[in-house]
Amino acid sequence: MALVAVGDVDEATLRQLTEKYFGDIAATDGGFTRPQLAAPMPTAPVAKVLRDDEAPGTISLLVYSLPAVGYTNLQSLRERLQYTLYAALLNQRFAELSEDPESPFLFASASYSPLVRSVDNFMLQGVAKDGSAEATLRALAIEANRAAQHGFTAQEIERAKKSILNNVERSAKEADKKESSALVSRYQSHFLGQGYGMDEATTLAIYTELLPNISVADIQRAGQKMIQHERSASFFLAPPNVTGIPEETETFQLLAEVAAMELTPKEEEQLADRLLAELPEAGKISATNYHEELDVKALTFENGARVFYKQTDFKNDEIVFRVLGKGGISLTAAEDHYSAISAGVLINTMGVGDFDPTQLKKVLAWQKSQRNAEYRTLQSGYRRVF
Repeated sequence: MALVAVGDVDEATLRQLTEKYFGDIAATDGGFTRPQLAAPMPTAPVAKVLRDDEAPGTISLLVYSLPAVGYTNLQSLRERLQYTLYAALLNQRFAELSEDPESPFLFASASYSPLVRSVDNFMLQGVAKDGSAEATLRALAIEANRAAQHGFTAQEIERAKKSILNNVERSAKEADKKESSALVSRYQSHFLGQGYGMDEATTLAIYTELLPNISVADIQRAGQKMIQHERSASFFLAPPNVTGIPEETETFQLLAEVAAMELTPKEEEQLADRLLAELPEAGKISATNYHEELDVKALTFENGARVFYKQTDFKNDEIVFRVLGKGGISLTAAEDHYSAISAGVLINTMGVGDFDPTQLKKVLAWQKSQRNAEYRTLQSGYRRVF
């Protein structure tokens, strides 16, 4: 048994409450031995069509089972990190493919996670467009096979490593802002043997050491361990009225055809590492004011633009910008009203400058930034969080 308590309370009070409510529980003789039940590892592929009245759409899944890595030592962490990195690399490709109007899926992803204590899963899934369940499964299998044949480019690997490390760094910077429930979950998982129980600073130190030393060969071996046909399961999850979904024999034939394909390697274009080749000339401040009651500083620039800024401690590593201008949809002509309503959504899906949407995601892949154009009835603007 383990008792986990997290919150703004001193240790003496916690001990007193623990003894009061749990102190009279007698210890068991010899403790409790958890039975170790090993799930059988698949030895042959399976394919199933699953129907669900509540399914909002059709999902194609390709799942590979592999022996569980566990959470025992630094070596197991390194192996899990390789699998996670492999999934992140495939997710980059799926995100790029989803931008293509001819893509059979709306969204696709790869993920690595535990299934039961003795078995882990590597799963590819795609939300299929209408009538494209089979084509979605084919696309998932093709990208898995392409990665197996040719691996990943140096640029892809560098982006994925930066993105993972950036997430860990941000978590470390926000460690003292973490919700108590998240800490409870961490300790609970560790007690049950389903997590390492490390704090954010330790995690950052280990990831900083491990990630740069994971080689292209390490990533390739990780894929070979995970993606093995005899341990695969193909599923289609769809509403009862959806037709055109292949049955078991057709699915096996599809996967065999993909496995026999000689695919071309992924080509990676060289992109600039910044959005602007040259920074614009800075404006000049003409006036400065301080609103003491709000603790807000106001700046006025020569061009008339006003900036209000305030320091906060809600988060340790976040800056929020919001630019607003009067007008918005109210200034548009009646015949342009519906176009104006959609303007914000359209701008958010577009690229920036010389970068199309796909290129922009690559350039900003390692940043946790959000951008949102706002076009409302009486104002328009732009919001950026990073």
